[in-house]
Amino acid sequence: MLETPHVFIGAAIATKIPDPLIAIPLAFASHFILETIPHWNPHLNSETKKYGYPTKKSTTITIIDSSIKMD
Repeated sequence: MLETPHVFIGAAIATKIPDPLIAIPLAFASHFILETIPHWNPHLNSETKKYGYPTKKSTTITIIDSSIKMD
């Protein structure tokens, strides 16, 4: 799964639950819960092996996702 949903959910948990002893395990568990949802990832490694570089679509999605995450 792209990073943005993980970051948003982890941030929401940390915002709503100020006690780190509770928030950190919940944020960690949220990763595994999110991974049960079917999703698409850019296939950077397989594209690089096949074409010698990632496709423009995957590169664009990765850049946008990383940019949103940094805000």
